Amino acid sequence: MDKYTRPFMIYNSIKKIKFSTPPNNSSLTSFSQIFGYYVKANHSETFEFFEKMSQQNPLTKVMIQLTDDSEETSSIVLQTAYDKFKMLNVATLHRKIKFASLKFYNPFKNRGEFYTINVTRQSVLTEIKKYQNDRIWNLHRFPLRIYIFDSPMSVKKVTLDKTSKIKFIYTDGELANMLSEKMNFTAIYVLSNDEISHNGYLMENGSFSGGIGAIEKNRADLLMNPRLITDLNTTRATFLQPLSTYSYKFVIK
Repeated sequence: MDKYTRPFMIYNSIKKIKFSTPPNNSSLTSFSQIFGYYVKANHSETFEFFEKMSQQNPLTKVMIQLTDDSEETSSIVLQTAYDKFKMLNVATLHRKIKFASLKFYNPFKNRGEFYTINVTRQSVLTEIKKYQNDRIWNLHRFPLRIYIFDSPMSVKKVTLDKTSKIKFIYTDGELANMLSEKMNFTAIYVLSNDEISHNGYLMENGSFSGGIGAIEKNRADLLMNPRLITDLNTTRATFLQPLSTYSYKFVIK
């Protein structure tokens, strides 16, 4: 299957999806959240799916029905999805005689907590939406690595006299502080030591330097300084909504 043709696609041991579709670079991010997968496979085959899917679209929605289902196995699958492959939009489906349930994983609460929702209740969609919203907007002081560097009129590092701790001021520095407060995470600052390419540029070997490279190599979770969003950048990271838009016009003779 070379193109996505329906919202949910089936992945199982009999008919496996071909992961040949290139990322979509036509928007802010190459990672679509419109499409999803229903996976019916054992845990080993599910890990194979995670490995391939995480390279193409780690934000995709996945519902898994394990053929070797057990409480322990489903927990391992959900935890591995995030810890190893950074896939959070994953749930396992459990069928009982009188009802079915979805099991989710929250890596931020109590350093890992599972949550089950009965899908036969009429309020199931509301419950799922509320759970996913709460999971993202309250990280329970989970440590996030913030890649940041001084930039004129945008970010400036200051040292607090009494504690010797550092903080950042100006527009984007304060934005980092507000995100930490509103999303309730602990900011661990990863300071740039690359004076030439703070944000990051594509190198000859195909990898990125700077902040994009730090995210690519899992040395940072969030690049705080703003930068121009281009198709080249979006193959390596997910961007928030732009603060401003620039238009370019060309005159060709």
